[in-house]
Amino acid sequence: MQDHITIVGTVGTNPEFKVHDSGMPRATFRIASTERRRTENGWENGDTNWYSVTCFRSLATNVNASVTKGQRLIVQGRLQLNEYTPEGGIKRIRPEIVAGAIGHDLTVGPVSATKRASENQPTADDPTPETERSEVPSVLHPMAAADYQAPTFARTEPEPEPDAEVQVDPETGEVVDTERELAWAAPGAVETPF
Repeated sequence: MQDHITIVGTVGTNPEFKVHDSGMPRATFRIASTERRRTENGWENGDTNWYSVTCFRSLATNVNASVTKGQRLIVQGRLQLNEYTPEGGIKRIRPEIVAGAIGHDLTVGPVSATKRASENQPTADDPTPETERSEVPSVLHPMAAADYQAPTFARTEPEPEPDAEVQVDPETGEVVDTERELAWAAPGAVETPF
């Protein structure tokens, strides 16, 4: 199953952190997502869904250092529905999110973040060369590299002349350009097709 999901919820358990024999860190915790409904008198709680959240590598390490029971989080990841049969013999389904990204919900208050020093560069406190370190290496997207340069794109339409008059629709405040053809319209048309 490749269904992706994003939820906002409250952490129900402190993360369990383990490093497997392969050296890969793994963190798991439970999160409750409660539907909120607007009523005439304000807001009320609806149904609550519980999810197990699993994360790996640097995300697991950061979750272990940053997440505690009771915090509000935003979790994005891949949804898995795992079947199991408890002692009673009735088959059940446990929803699990294999997280790709986790962040704190800033609607409930401010959070301060700290940037970790690059694990490839020794610091004054730790002059150990990177080959002797036993820390988990961070996995960065190539675009996150310090020397990455974003590509530049050519403009597809000419810059307006600086002294050209601009007509503004008095009702909508939109700029009216009667000479430019609309990309989705038939040649010569100035109205949208819908």
